[in-house]
Amino acid sequence: MSAPNFYENGNHGLNVIHDEDEIGDFQVYDVLGLIVSELADIGYSVDDVRNWIDTPRSYETGIQYAVYEPNGKLVAVLEVCTGYYSGANVNIYTGDLLVDELGDKEYYNISVNKKLYGKVVDVIKRCTTAYHKTAQFSNGEAIYELA
Repeated sequence: MSAPNFYENGNHGLNVIHDEDEIGDFQVYDVLGLIVSELADIGYSVDDVRNWIDTPRSYETGIQYAVYEPNGKLVAVLEVCTGYYSGANVNIYTGDLLVDELGDKEYYNISVNKKLYGKVVDVIKRCTTAYHKTAQFSNGEAIYELA
């Protein structure tokens, strides 16, 4: 291996979508559909925003979603990054990091209320598998374990 499998960014850890059943992208979109459905069930809405947040990943998908709480305030941006070798992960940007990434709290109508964005994080964590990187070697190889 010459690179770690997952590009982890955001401020809520490594949230992985596996594709071991060999349906690849379909698995990712199935999980994303489940996330959107669960967020809708609690009154949140999701918009496809494509590349709002510019990440340094050379293999980025461009798949990003803005998540709004029931009163219309932006509480999170979700970014899907394909794994270098397999799977994908969902990076979650919330709170002050979201404000820093987008640059204008008032223009984007961002809420940094932890209770509001915590509901989004809970949904993502239920729909994905949490990992953390335990080691990365000088050749780029990384070791992950369940969080």
